[in-house]
Amino acid sequence: MAHETYAPTTYDEVVVLEFYMPLTQESALRRTLDSLFYEDAIVPRLRQIGADRLADLFGMSDEAAVLEHVRRFIDEKFRGYSIYRVDGRFRAMPLTTLARAAEISRSGTYLTDETTAVCRFVFPCSHDEPARVRFLFDELFVAAITEKVKGEEEIWVVESGMRNQIRIWRRSNPQSPISQSPISNR
Repeated sequence: MAHETYAPTTYDEVVVLEFYMPLTQESALRRTLDSLFYEDAIVPRLRQIGADRLADLFGMSDEAAVLEHVRRFIDEKFRGYSIYRVDGRFRAMPLTTLARAAEISRSGTYLTDETTAVCRFVFPCSHDEPARVRFLFDELFVAAITEKVKGEEEIWVVESGMRNQIRIWRRSNPQSPISQSPISNR
């Protein structure tokens, strides 16, 4: 039996995106993650984005060919994700004293324990690809999940690799009832 050998391929540019979602939203999260594996779910979302925006992003003048070009880019870049769970404790209200927190706890919640799913996506990139990866991730995944989840005040994406930043999507309907989910307080 021949011994397999491996040769490294090194990418100097990588985009790592970690998406945080409470497990109370697990079914919406799983459906949205699974949709990223199917062309018939991706292509309609690309059409919603618009060929003109995609052509600008990819530096193409031929809007007719851009959908196929972007579909191939997604096929190459998005291969899967890793998911892990973390337990956390969060404040559900503004900072207060221990005595006041005890009063609040008799009729409500000051501290909340929550299990959160963290979905990690790793995208090796060449010099012109990171902005495209970020844009498509936001449009195809984050926009899709924000359409499905209910009650979250904020949704977080932490980026590392080429740059370190956090992007927070906040619910824009201030009349909605405040979520008890601590993700809104991170």
